[in-house]
Formats: sequence, structure tokens, C-alpha cells
Amino acid sequence: MTDEPLVTLPRHRLARLRRALTSASEGQFAAALELLHELSDGELGELERVVRSFVRDFQISVEQSALSIEEFEVSKRELYSKIDEIEEQRVAILRLSAPIIDIWEGVVTVPLVGKLDRERIDDLQERLLNSLHSTGSKWVILDLTGVALLDGDSGRSLVGIARAIGLMGATCVLTGISQRVALTLVTSEITLEGLEIVSTLREGLRYCLGRSSD
Repeated sequence: MTDEPLVTLPRHRLARLRRALTSASEGQFAAALELLHELSDGELGELERVVRSFVRDFQISVEQSALSIEEFEVSKRELYSKIDEIEEQRVAILRLSAPIIDIWEGVVTVPLVGKLDRERIDDLQERLLNSLHSTGSKWVILDLTGVALLDGDSGRSLVGIARAIGLMGATCVLTGISQRVALTLVTSEITLEGLEIVSTLREGLRYCLGRSSD
């Protein structure tokens, strides 16, 4: 058995290889490739070529990964932006279906339109009580002319808003109650005792102004 011949490698060339690999591991690919710009001959040169090829492939992989991450972040930001936009539109629609209108000094009216679900009623109650707190209005007209249907839970919640308005020192007037809504309130055994009820919004405003002058 014969021993393999020993290969003597220049120490400074090995040190250069180490620096190149270190630079590549730290993401400094230009510096790593610059260190491997001049190749040696023989086995060391072959090793340097392998390392340079590795550094280039590693650089491409890292850059592609970074690009993919960046594209993902852009897509995520766009998605979040779209979600925020949809939420803003939803809130705008929600409030347009129950706007709080300062119709006269000390009198606000809320024309309700469409189906009154829990979300709409909760949103209305919060906005309305905040409005009363900031403006000090003494009369609130809840106009139900645009409400075709009303279930028992919504009816009780609506009466709850009227009671909360009273606790804020204001008076709630219900107007525009249709035959269907009236039937729901009766069959659901919802008590309207103590609430002011007027047939139309016009009559409701007249009622508020007349009582305000007393």
C-alpha cells in the first residue's frame, strides 16, 4: 500500500477562502466573489471554483427568497388595506342607514331604514348617546317609517335605546310605526309605557317644538 502524496496549499490562499465563506454567510456576496476573483491552478484552483459557484448559487437563492418575502409583505399590506377599506365602507353604510340629524335646536332625528339587527342597534345606541352627551339635545325622534319588519329582540333593543335616552336627560319620540311593527311590539309583549309615540315625523317634530316652548 502506497501513501497518497501530500498536497501543500498556500496558507494565504486558504485564509482567503475562509474570508470568502465568512463574507457569504454574512450576506456580503460582492466581497466574497471579489476574494475569489483570481483562481489558483491545480487542486486549490478547483476548490476555489467550487466555492465561487457555491457563493453565486447561494446569492441567487437568498435574493430570490428576499424577493418572495417582499412580494408576500406587499400582498399582505394590500390585503390589510382592502380589509380596512371594506370595513370603512361597511361602517359608512351602517351609519347611513341610521343617520343622526340635527334637525332643530335641541332636537335630533334618526330616520331608520331597513332591517334592525343587533349590530345596527348597538352602533346606533353608542353614536346616539355620545351625540346627546356632546350636544345636550333634549329631544330625539326615532322615525321608523323606513322599517318594514321588526322582530321581538330588535323591538326590545329599540325600546332599550329609548329608555337610555331618558337616562341621558332627553325625551325619545317614536314616529312612523307601521301596522306590522305595531303588531310585532304587541305580540312580543314589549311595553311602550312612558314613551312618546306620534304618527309621523312631521307631527313628531311639531310635538317636540311645542313641548320645548312650554
